[in-house]
Amino acid sequence: MVFDAFKFENRPVEVQNRIFNRLFSTAEICNLNEFEFMKYSRSLKDYRDWHNTLNHAIEKETAKITRRISTKLRKEVREEVRKEVREEGIAIGLATGRAEGRVQGAKNTQKEIARKMLNKGMDINSISELSGLTIEEINGI
Repeated sequence: MVFDAFKFENRPVEVQNRIFNRLFSTAEICNLNEFEFMKYSRSLKDYRDWHNTLNHAIEKETAKITRRISTKLRKEVREEVRKEVREEGIAIGLATGRAEGRVQGAKNTQKEIARKMLNKGMDINSISELSGLTIEEINGI
């Protein structure tokens, strides 16, 4: 017993105080008569009910706030993705337009050369072979 008391005294004061407070609280409860113990039990139950109700309300509100924040973040991310996709789409559209413009420009150049060949009196089959245009395209010039 002396050895145990020695170990207890080596503990920090905060721990000693908590242990003594708990010990004295338990001792006070043990000294209650039946009516006082019933009042104490009812009071303890009311406290625990109140505490659980409060915790439930906090959890419920926290969940609502979390959902609102999550929804807001999803909207912001969605808008950011839309913006990036839109910008990427514009860049792709411009690149595609340039490529189509080059193809059309090359086709126009072929037709212009074919027209000059026709004006020089070359036959259509030779013009088709040299220019890469079809006979129908050359006749349409």
